[in-house]
Amino acid sequence: MDKILDLVPLKNRLASDAKYQDIMECLMEKLKKFNDVKYKTNPELILHIITIIENTIVRKDRIDKLQLACDIYSQLFNITEKSEIDAFCGIVHFLLDNKQVKKITTMKYAMKWVNGFF
Repeated sequence: MDKILDLVPLKNRLASDAKYQDIMECLMEKLKKFNDVKYKTNPELILHIITIIENTIVRKDRIDKLQLACDIYSQLFNITEKSEIDAFCGIVHFLLDNKQVKKITTMKYAMKWVNGFF
């Protein structure tokens, strides 16, 4: 059955929703050790989350990066208050507007691939 499911690819909105969920699960697994209250307003953690999202999502995925970051943040710290999520979104906007989020260069991708090859 799995072989048949692999032959029928997801398209359009289903593909982007599936990628959204995959990124959420992957990031939540990676960041679950930082769900302590002392990391809640840590700018380094927020920048790390945004950098991962910025370098993972491409334009053709049609995923809202800000919404994904807010969902990860609220799920990581179990936040339900709108004011806290809005404060986080303000920090994200500041980081994006002031070009604090850096893209990973192609050279780093190539070096990682070459090191993994040998």
